[in-house]
Amino acid sequence: MDKAAATGERLSYARCFVEINASKKLPKTVSIEIREGVYFDVPVEFEWVPPICKKCSTFGPQEIHSPTIQTWIPKEKQQVRIQSHIASS
Repeated sequence: MDKAAATGERLSYARCFVEINASKKLPKTVSIEIREGVYFDVPVEFEWVPPICKKCSTFGPQEIHSPTIQTWIPKEKQQVRIQSHIASS
């Protein structure tokens, strides 16, 4: 939790840092224990979420974690027909 919320200077919202798993959905709420045995669900808003690679479920752009492998496939050879138009004089 940030200092302003922890000291009671700002009570309208609190900032906290949490670890999240890139392979799971981000939570819409978190359950906070107010006192022993009493919990309160608090809605969560994310200021920023890093890009998540959908192929390998890690943080960062897909191009970095799971680059696309490009394979060169040669084109089939085509016969080229050349016609010569030589004018005779």
